[in-house]
Amino acid sequence: MQSRAAMPGPAAAPPSAAAPAATLKYGVDIGSAVSIEVLRARWLGIHSAHGKLFEGLMPAVMLRQAPHTGRTELRLVVGPLANAEAAAKLCAALALYRLPCQPTLFGGQHIALQ
Repeated sequence: MQSRAAMPGPAAAPPSAAAPAATLKYGVDIGSAVSIEVLRARWLGIHSAHGKLFEGLMPAVMLRQAPHTGRTELRLVVGPLANAEAAAKLCAALALYRLPCQPTLFGGQHIALQ
């Protein structure tokens, strides 16, 4: 009887399947640093030089394991953007300035810029 009560009804399946897609937020990864202070300085420099490209966006810190060393690195991710296409367009605009950029999902800890 317990397994029967735990099974969702037919009406419950479609909303849960649609929920993850609706909650995704996109961003762009624009570099790494060894400390929050260096990441903050990188953001301030890029933002002051290219502020129009980042209007309405905020920086976040993402932790990622470096593939070659296995060490944890801090990544600067900016967002949220409406979709993956918007992230790709921002990366194309940043490429004109030879800035590293890779579309990614947006999340993490927000950087205190003060």
